Amino acid sequence: MAGRIAALLPAGVALDVREIGDAADALFPVEREAVARAVAKRTREFSTGRLCARAAMAALGVPPHAVPVGSQREPVWPDGLVGTISHGGELCLAAVSRKDDVFALGIDLEVGDPLDPEIRGLICTPDELRGASAWAGAGVDPHKLVFSAKEALYKALFPHARRYIDFLEVEIGVDAGAGTWRPTVLPPDVNGRIGAPIEGRFLVAEGYVVTTACATPLPAGG
Repeated sequence: MAGRIAALLPAGVALDVREIGDAADALFPVEREAVARAVAKRTREFSTGRLCARAAMAALGVPPHAVPVGSQREPVWPDGLVGTISHGGELCLAAVSRKDDVFALGIDLEVGDPLDPEIRGLICTPDELRGASAWAGAGVDPHKLVFSAKEALYKALFPHARRYIDFLEVEIGVDAGAGTWRPTVLPPDVNGRIGAPIEGRFLVAEGYVVTTACATPLPAGG
């Protein structure tokens, strides 16, 4: 599974995937504070995510660092790094890169069961709802794929947008056969901060759907 997920990512990104477990002893004090009042399940997910993050950083030759929680509950990465953490079901993952290699990075991991029909209209735009039937070949409920892709996109965009982005503010198109997706609509204020196209890919395997959203720096003068 880890190798197949890694294949979705551009060069220069380190990935760590592992089963969720009790890794609270591995937390830095500032991280421990973030889950001081959390239930046991949340603490296991959070601590495993930080363990994955440090393993990915180590693969880049970066010594262990805390990854504290920001004002919007986002992970705050050490200077010079961009990263993303996700968990779903029994798995957790983290991907990290140097900013010189990857400008924006987001991953979402979801159990591949269908999206609740009652919330489809809160996640998918009218055009996405109309186009969903064409994405049935993706091997997962197309509405769940849209949800996961937008989660990955939000993670990639937030460090640049610095604001919450509603599901209906963005729109994606999917190429089910190629295993790719791309944002077709972005808020103008967000789009102007990116400076490079977001490339999306997805994988459906072992009962999970994994989506990635990445932008690599444009060549100098590009």
